[in-house]
Amino acid sequence: IGSYVADDAAVEEIECAKGTFAAEVGATSCELAEAGTFVPDLGSRAAIPCAAGTYQPKPGQSACLDAPAGSFVPELKKDATTGATAPTKCSLGSFQASTGETACVSAPTGHYVNTLGATTPKPCPIGTFAALIEAVTCTRAPAGYYVDQAGATAARMCGGGTYQPSTGQISCIESDPGYFAPYDANEPSIKQFPCGPGTFQPKKGMTNCQSAEA
Repeated sequence: IGSYVADDAAVEEIECAKGTFAAEVGATSCELAEAGTFVPDLGSRAAIPCAAGTYQPKPGQSACLDAPAGSFVPELKKDATTGATAPTKCSLGSFQASTGETACVSAPTGHYVNTLGATTPKPCPIGTFAALIEAVTCTRAPAGYYVDQAGATAARMCGGGTYQPSTGQISCIESDPGYFAPYDANEPSIKQFPCGPGTFQPKKGMTNCQSAEA
């Protein structure tokens, strides 16, 4: 076992080379390790499945390859006789910066991954945010809100005296003179309102109008 005799009248047996093995007594040749397995030593009687985080696409090899960054090889099933022949790319919303890993990492909040096999997540650009992990795209700031920093996990509501009618914006707009933008913690301002009869407002960015003096 682990060696072979190929010729008649042999005086000694020959050890199987690395990457090959002989499982039975009286072998006349050695077998190549299958893809997904390896044989690291001379005179081996069996091939070894590639461990989690590694793979081997070719037969007859003496070692397995680490899964490259952006991919993984999961744990072997119980009693598996063959390991992976190829790594699996990280799915959308996940990434892997290291080699030889058994799983990918979820994109953190404020980031997204929109390609397969990513090695790093991307921060959400200004005007957008990602409140949950594993985001594939970022969410545009809704009307009445803004996002002024990359990698945001939430949008900010426009403050008093400001409003924003559009989505995906990086700032809010100050109300014009003659107008006002009220502040309501439960309802963001998406437009400015004109001062009504008997009121006025000479300044910009105000939350209400002033009453005309008698």
